[in-house]
Formats: sequence, C-alpha cells, structure tokens
Amino acid sequence: MAGKCPNCMMNVDGTPNVRACITPAQAGMRVEHQNAYPSLDRDLLAVAQRFDWLMPVGWYYKTMTHEWSWHAAEPYIRKVAGLGVAPEPGSGSKDYEHAWMHAEVAVIGGGPAGLQAALELAQRGAQVTLVDDQPELGGHLRYREQAGKVPADLIAQLRAHAGVQIISRAYCFGLYEGNLLGVLQASPHAGAIERLIHLRARRVVVAAGAYEVPFTFENNDLPGVMLSTAVQRLIHLHGIKPGNRAVIIANGAQGDEVAADLREAGVEVVTRLAPHQCIAGIGSSHITAVRARDGEFACDLLVLCGQRVPDAGLLNQAGGKLAWNEERGRSCRSTCRRM
Repeated sequence: MAGKCPNCMMNVDGTPNVRACITPAQAGMRVEHQNAYPSLDRDLLAVAQRFDWLMPVGWYYKTMTHEWSWHAAEPYIRKVAGLGVAPEPGSGSKDYEHAWMHAEVAVIGGGPAGLQAALELAQRGAQVTLVDDQPELGGHLRYREQAGKVPADLIAQLRAHAGVQIISRAYCFGLYEGNLLGVLQASPHAGAIERLIHLRARRVVVAAGAYEVPFTFENNDLPGVMLSTAVQRLIHLHGIKPGNRAVIIANGAQGDEVAADLREAGVEVVTRLAPHQCIAGIGSSHITAVRARDGEFACDLLVLCGQRVPDAGLLNQAGGKLAWNEERGRSCRSTCRRM
C-alpha cells in the first residue's frame, strides 16, 4: 500500500512518476523523491497531514474560485501531491513509443487460466497474443507456493508455439469498441521507457485474475501496513524479509498461509486478529503497533489478508456482467455483449 508513504512515486533516471514499488532495481539507477521537502527524513510538507480534516475531497476547487488564486496555489498543491515534472525536450531521456498490432485472439492475463486458454486456442490454429503485466508468466503461483507450482511445461509450450506472441510487463488498461485494447508496456527495449500499444483483436479472453482489497481502519496507510500478496511477493520473488515482528489481520485459511510464509522467512508472528478487532495503526513515519479491542501489540509489519475480488474492469468496460455463484460464495463467470 502506498498511502502516505512518499517513496511510492519517484523520479527514476529523469523520468517522473515512476512506481518504485513495482519497478525493478538496476545498477546505476538514479532515484529521487518527488513530494518531500527538504528531504525524506525531514519532510516539512508532512505537516499537511495534521490538517486533513480541513481539506475534504475537492476543497481547492471549491475554495480557489478565482483564476489568480488557483494559479498561485497550484505549484504548491502539485508539490505536496507528488506530481512530477516532465523532462525538457532533448534532455537525453529515453523515448515513449506507439505501436499498432492485430491478433485473432487476445488473452489478457498470464496466470494459470490465461496460460491454459492461450495454449488451447493456439492448438486449435488461432493466432494468439498473450498480454501479461508481470515480468514472468505464472500469475499468483509465482509467489503463493502453497497454491501450487508454476506450470513450467505449459509455459515452455507457449513460448515454442509459432502461433503465440507473448507481451510481458504490459498492462491492459482499456477494452474499447471493436475489440480495441489499450496496452502499456514498460521498458520494451533499452531505448524506450514505455510503449503504448493499440491492439485490435477479433476475440478477447479476459483472465485477469483477482486483486486483494484492504481493510478500513485508522492509519491503514502507514508504511509497514501491507497486503498479504505484497508480503508474499517480497518473500518468494525477491528474497526480502518484510519485517521483524508481524501482526496478521485475517479470516480463514488465508491467514494460515501467510503466517507460514512469514515464519519461514524468519519473521515473528506476534498475533493474529480478526478484521473487526483492529481499531488503528500506531506510528508516524512507520507503523510501530496495532491498537485492537483487547489491547495494543507492538510490531513493525501489519499484514492485511483482504478479500479477493475479481479484476473485472475490462469486462465491465465491454458491457459484461459478473454472475454470483452461491455455492462458491464468489463471482465466477460473466456474460458480455458482442463488440
């Protein structure tokens, strides 16, 4: 979770608004903060958080109704919000590219379902373009070891199949009329920062999986408060110990899985709370404890095992509707209009 943490949006090698939490580190990379003054350790702009009750959503539009007042305040608002400054033309920064592609079938998502769908379609003779936002295929199986192994044989078949094109580190942000897909690919080659791909497909398979929803409580956006999937990624993908003393907020078996991963990584699990027991996170620049209904628990890591919600944004944009499965207690399938 980013929240108040000033380290999320950074300037990397002269490129503003880079999401540091998902950008791979490289030797010689120059990383600079955007919304702290004069430094991250001593950020005077953080005082604005103490007056958040005076600043409801859209307060500046309602308060600064005169043109001169908005122009006077805009630079400071942008600074506090962490909006970066675009590099000057000809400054030596890398390029942003456009590309246009066509596919018989576009499969969005490189998890188990997307991989299986892409292979089956290719074996039937379709020309398939598989789009995945991760650097490697496998979806949640890459960081949830207890959920199963990454299907290496299936991935090898896809890579070897002449009818399959794989676009990795590419996020599909839109499904428009006529099956036009908007795809943003990060670092397509050494000379480009991003590539915007206009992908036109005859058919589209959306296998985007699910995302985790955080719980709501006071200070749930302090640094050190993480979703369970973020913690598992740090442990299993990057070999990083996410903390020393952890409190887990969870219901059901998901908490057991994360607790086992934490202990394996050498993290002490202080306690496990149900979502309704957590009242607030305690700390300023980092979480130091959790206030619960039955006391306070010191920690430097708070893990939220949130509900998994289908990533159905593309389906909704295309006019699709999710159907609720009472037996499984979740939305499992969708209906979609022809485009």
